[in-house]
Amino acid sequence: MNKDAKLLAIALDDEESARGRTIGRNGWVVAISFLVLGVGFAIQPFNGLLVEPRRALFHASTAAVLFSSTSLLTFMTGIGSPICGVLMQRSSIRTFMAGSMLCTGLGYIGLIYATHLWQVALINGVLFSAGLLTAMLAAYALIANWFPRHCGLAMGIASAGISVVGIVLPPLATVSMERWGFAGACMILALVAFLAAAIVRVGVVDTPALTSCPPVERGSWEAPQNSQNILSETWTVGRLMRSPLFWNISLISGVALGVASAIFNNLMPLAAHKGLSTAAASYLFSSAAAGGMIGLIGFGQLFDVLNQRTGLRVVALLMAAPCLLLLMKLPYPLLVMTAVLLGASLGAAILLPAILCEANFDRHSFGLVYGAVNPLMAALAAAAIGLFGWGYDLRGTYAPSLVIFLILLAGVFFAASLFPVRKTATAGVR
Repeated sequence: MNKDAKLLAIALDDEESARGRTIGRNGWVVAISFLVLGVGFAIQPFNGLLVEPRRALFHASTAAVLFSSTSLLTFMTGIGSPICGVLMQRSSIRTFMAGSMLCTGLGYIGLIYATHLWQVALINGVLFSAGLLTAMLAAYALIANWFPRHCGLAMGIASAGISVVGIVLPPLATVSMERWGFAGACMILALVAFLAAAIVRVGVVDTPALTSCPPVERGSWEAPQNSQNILSETWTVGRLMRSPLFWNISLISGVALGVASAIFNNLMPLAAHKGLSTAAASYLFSSAAAGGMIGLIGFGQLFDVLNQRTGLRVVALLMAAPCLLLLMKLPYPLLVMTAVLLGASLGAAILLPAILCEANFDRHSFGLVYGAVNPLMAALAAAAIGLFGWGYDLRGTYAPSLVIFLILLAGVFFAASLFPVRKTATAGVR
């Protein structure tokens, strides 16, 4: 048996128990990524809580408030993504991670002193977008470096930090603002971000090669030199722009993220439209966040097991369910169930571009590819968030927008056939 055959035999040996050892042995990577993603994305549910207060404070429309916060945050994240992707190829993941936490902390401090809506927009568009973008790129790149096997599951568990924050932040932030005021709540969030920066600075190692004794995952193997994998140095932004697969990933990810984000970020006004109190609406946020945890972990595992086409179709059907349910008049318990499905959809949408990039391009190019995917994806998501709120301001109902979302998701379902059945070029076994 030659060397490559032995490596493949090891890779396929004891598949079930290898999963536990893989995730457990490098658990610190997942834990720190969990923390960084949770802190970086916390601004999204926080902005959602502030939609109605900002409308009253600044005498602005729902569309203006959403544009100055969530839409601008998403759009600027996409604009800066290719630059960060290129820089990450030449710099340290640890530096990017720590910087993301510092930007996030400074953003919360800035909100304390914001007295006009344009100042809120500036803080979201610069500080929070930089923090969220670098947290996302660095966390997923770190996982791709350390997990050539079961990358989807590792990304899903780490991304569950987004959902955990979404579960605990709305009620805690509401209580904190009632007790210590808006400034006190922002200061607490800033201190958490600065503490996370210190943890990253001390605990992160970019790749196994930088450790004194690089861990060898049972079941992982490096592809032989004569394989069809595409080496990272052959990929440039220009070449990616000419890749149909790259555009398929960008468009489908943009539609998925846009649909889920638009509904999630309009959850408070949507709940108010249905006659719910602020407290009841905040529990819908928490329910959606709980569903997000299910979506992130379940979807990550799903793509480790299913082929890409089937996985994408499952995601499209999952996302269509809350759109259909929200078109109906539902009692509160069913609205909670709908929020859970919405959260699961958002979790899948957040993880989708990372999973598709990791599955179709070599992991050494992950930062570059994922960074290049983000602009179009973020632009579509930002447009969907703003237009969803604008549609409500114009017609007084969300129904037409939900119907449009269902049509777009049908397109995603059929567009899944454009992807390879199997995962393609990565450095780990598939």
